[in-house]
Amino acid sequence: KLNNAGRSFALSLSEFVHSRSERYWSTTGKKKEPTCVLTSTIARAVASVSYATIHYEQTSALNPIDKGTIGAGWWDVECHGNAPPWEEVKKRH
Repeated sequence: KLNNAGRSFALSLSEFVHSRSERYWSTTGKKKEPTCVLTSTIARAVASVSYATIHYEQTSALNPIDKGTIGAGWWDVECHGNAPPWEEVKKRH
């Protein structure tokens, strides 16, 4: 559950994502597609994106960022390979 500051941040995040996606689609001239935000599975992160009704997908691969443990071997545990799994993301979207 978000407090007032959390709700305010969630709304600001939603506005930011919306404005950036609008700018992207208008600049590229491509057909507009829905924006999907990837979020960790940590409750406060999910609450932030879900409060503002942003379309989102949870992934535990982002949990170390929220926990502040990036660079502590997390990539090897959560992801296979040296790059983000873009092909897997393309399959789902």
